[in-house]
Amino acid sequence: MKLTILTLLLIVLLACFALAEETTTTTTGVNDYGIEEDLENENISLEELLERLDEKKGTLALSQQTDLFFRKIPLVNKELVTKLADRLASEDAKFIKRLVFNKNGPNKENELDQESLKILIENGFLKQTYEPSLEVLGVTSNKLSLESCSLISKLIFSPRGINLKKLYFYNNEWSNSECLEKIFEPILSGQKSTKDVPQLTKLSIIQNQVGDKVATIVTQLANTIPSLSNIVLRDVNLGEEGIVNIAKFIQNKPNQLIRLDISENRNIGLNGFSQLITSLRNDKTILTHLDINNIGMDSNQAVTHLANLIRENKSLKKIDLSDNQIGDSGIEILMTPIQQSQSNIAKLDLSNTGVTKVGVQTILKTLELNKNIKRIFLYRTDLLTDETLEAELKAKKDIIKSDYVIDEEKVEDDVQKEEEKDVNVAQEEAEEMSEEEEPEMTEEEMKAHPLFNEPPQQITTKDEL
Repeated sequence: MKLTILTLLLIVLLACFALAEETTTTTTGVNDYGIEEDLENENISLEELLERLDEKKGTLALSQQTDLFFRKIPLVNKELVTKLADRLASEDAKFIKRLVFNKNGPNKENELDQESLKILIENGFLKQTYEPSLEVLGVTSNKLSLESCSLISKLIFSPRGINLKKLYFYNNEWSNSECLEKIFEPILSGQKSTKDVPQLTKLSIIQNQVGDKVATIVTQLANTIPSLSNIVLRDVNLGEEGIVNIAKFIQNKPNQLIRLDISENRNIGLNGFSQLITSLRNDKTILTHLDINNIGMDSNQAVTHLANLIRENKSLKKIDLSDNQIGDSGIEILMTPIQQSQSNIAKLDLSNTGVTKVGVQTILKTLELNKNIKRIFLYRTDLLTDETLEAELKAKKDIIKSDYVIDEEKVEDDVQKEEEKDVNVAQEEAEEMSEEEEPEMTEEEMKAHPLFNEPPQQITTKDEL
């Protein structure tokens, strides 16, 4: 009897081992997350990365990757960088769709070595001979020299970059527009025309103090690339001149931009803001997402412009005006057109807008009158322990996300999971050119974002990219 049981156990164990071996060796697809989770968790050395990518089987092998995220991996040893470039030039790298550099200097500092980047691009990517697969390129928390920007341009506008859809440049310590001009010189100089360049859908520039020149550059890109519909210019020192240029572009091409983020640019001014809103009141505009977090839109006059837009524009679905101190009077102005007309606004972020219980009551009334609203964020709103109002917020917890929800930790986790289910920027293919509603990026999501290891300052604390 004992022998029989032992025999059965042995058979079960052998079957398990066989199944594990089959799962490992018969994988034909590519791993959605590639090595990203391991890199994020371990901050490994370049030598260890090479060992992983050199595996002949298993999910860590280079041939199984769609994502290659160099996160906090020092790219300073030229011999190892050359070995990595050789691997990237091989057939094993043919599935790589997303490439991200993050904090790749010595001791994981914020600096991408120019010579290492040259080796990876010229000896790696530019020597690939198979069909180009790269769709997403991000350089985040890495200081870039002008020569490095020229190298990035070389990759983008080579045959290897022809399928690029999304570009991310975050915290590269730009104090002017020189590097950005280097990257996009082939378009800005007229060397490349629409048919010769990647048909980008998204360009994200965050925490780079480029100034108003960024608007000139980006609008010229958008004029050359009709597919560029998602523009993020967050904390780039954009002023009135820049925002007016963007407004003129929208007036001339109202049916191109779907998403616009100009958050954390506090020098736009009332005149610049009003011209932007005027351009969006065109009934031909197709903009669905407008992010204007922390732009100094604190006056009732500014809010009135936005209210008029909500009244007339039927394409807008989501507006983020968090961290603008509009107060209760601003909430009243903003909610009036939503109450009076069945606007298509589905999501509003009103976190940290100086709202008190009077404004919250206006919001609750709006929810009763307009059933199109699916989500309102009210984080960092002090209700001074008004128990009655807190109870009303808790009763609306499926729509209103605030600091007063019962079992807050669980709800925040549920919100994050819900947002990540709809769009996880680590899985960029799920976003492609879709006009479906997409959740906004928030601080919690930014922490898990494949391009960022820490969120930009002033991001609203609630539940992207």
